[in-house]
Amino acid sequence: MFAYIPARIGSKRVPKKNIKHLAGKPIICHVIENLLQCPNLQGVAVSTDSDEVKQLVDKYDKVVTLSSRISTLSDDETGFMDLVKYDLDRFGQHFSSTDVLFTLATSALIKPHDYSAGIDKFNQGQHNLVMSVTEYLHHPMLALIEDETGHLSPLHPDAYLAQTKSLPKSYIDSGNFYVFNYKTMKQHNMFLEHTPIAPIVLQANRAIDVDTMDDWHRLEESYSEYETSR
Repeated sequence: MFAYIPARIGSKRVPKKNIKHLAGKPIICHVIENLLQCPNLQGVAVSTDSDEVKQLVDKYDKVVTLSSRISTLSDDETGFMDLVKYDLDRFGQHFSSTDVLFTLATSALIKPHDYSAGIDKFNQGQHNLVMSVTEYLHHPMLALIEDETGHLSPLHPDAYLAQTKSLPKSYIDSGNFYVFNYKTMKQHNMFLEHTPIAPIVLQANRAIDVDTMDDWHRLEESYSEYETSR
């Protein structure tokens, strides 16, 4: 199994977020250094369209960048499944493996033990996908929806008739990491179709997917709190 980090240079809402400095170091370097502490990984693939990113990561042993990612897979429209279907295989051939831990360059709060827990659960052979999640603060079955007149109604009326403690546990994709076999994942249009799925549950203050500057500031705050508490 190898790790895969998509790290294109373009990001409009948080410029160059994949190499933005966190605690004096490019954030992608935090992620790589955590991954390199996982004994069950053969190495780390960094898929980028940027020479600047390559220069930062090529200094690490067991990190490969290969050729630059093609422009059609480096724009704002490129999604998770596009990379699974059209980019992962070149790195899989390099590592002679189709099992991958897919993680983001901004997942600096994900520690080696989190990754290792996901790898171990996947290697048990009972799940096609292991993914990081966090618990909902409020149960989604108690959601209210607004109609065109501005009136509210329950999305799941029956849930309001049940005791809250009887509702099933619910999670949301934290957007931090996923473990799967990309050859079988490619058969689907949406990654959540790759069942059965197992969770690695993260605390909310570590499950931060950076899409906006507000997210970045939360990440900085959580990272500082984590380092202070060590």
